[in-house]
Amino acid sequence: DLPLTERTGRTLLEREEIERQLRQVARTGYATEMGENEDGAMCIGAPILDEHGYPVAALSISAPLMRMPHSLAAKAGARLRDIAAGISAGLGS
Repeated sequence: DLPLTERTGRTLLEREEIERQLRQVARTGYATEMGENEDGAMCIGAPILDEHGYPVAALSISAPLMRMPHSLAAKAGARLRDIAAGISAGLGS
């Protein structure tokens, strides 16, 4: 295992927390990070899958953290997931 680098005070470094977040991503179909990479910023991302279900690209949006409450992030994540799924379907996924 390579050591992880802390980019902000919110960067995930513990294996258990990263695995918990990956399980959440598998359930929701999109990933969020809230200030883990850059203080004051957040990002939501969803994969675009090829005909084998392999991720070949992604869609993402970024915003200032203070302008994206969790309820809005969940709505944006679901919409982004749906758009990515439509693109994936066009690729045969």
